[in-house]
Amino acid sequence: MKSSAKIRAAVFLSVLIVLAFGIYFSGAGAGWDGERLWAWIDSFGSAGPLIYIAIFAVAPVLFLPGLPITVA
Repeated sequence: MKSSAKIRAAVFLSVLIVLAFGIYFSGAGAGWDGERLWAWIDSFGSAGPLIYIAIFAVAPVLFLPGLPITVA
């Protein structure tokens, strides 16, 4: 593996770790309940399903709880 690829991978991993700690320590992940999330996604109208898919794809990477997303 080239050194530039190693640096790029290290930066990417560092950004993910900082985001995960930021969400965990700010309590942003704990405030997601199913009804509030459903209402927020529903407010986007026809783009709602795309927003839902995007949230569902990104949430595990950011260590957000999956149950409220699944219930919504």
